[in-house]
Amino acid sequence: VKPFKGAGKARDVFLTIAQRRRLLAAAEGRFRLLLEAGLLTGARYGELRELLVSDFDARRKLLHIRTSKTGERFVPLSDAAVKTFRECAKSKLPAAHLMTRDDGQPWAHSDQDDLMRAAVKAAKLPAGSVFYTLRHTFIATQLEAGLDVLS
Repeated sequence: VKPFKGAGKARDVFLTIAQRRRLLAAAEGRFRLLLEAGLLTGARYGELRELLVSDFDARRKLLHIRTSKTGERFVPLSDAAVKTFRECAKSKLPAAHLMTRDDGQPWAHSDQDDLMRAAVKAAKLPAGSVFYTLRHTFIATQLEAGLDVLS
């Protein structure tokens, strides 16, 4: 097995609840919704920016991630996640992007970079905190809560 290109060590930044709250408080507008979505689903930035409104099923509490480096999957959603995605989907047609910037346009490849750096700095988070840290935090939190990784 060959390591991923540029991967030298495991990610070790994990955000505490207090740090997560500070990060969200430091974010504004639709960027805050994007951060919430990352924290509540563990989805990668690229996966979130590709979502369409039709990928969100509030009734079944599911999110269909069609585009991913590991293939498509369905993500079960908490009540908090459903609330966040309902806000994202408000007044949008099924074929519209679910996650959009404040100007209504879908997030592009690097749109979150400067916003994330600014929010991390304002929230006084550890060095190395990036959008992927939200995924790492979500996964670690789920494992600590007893997620059964074998089912």
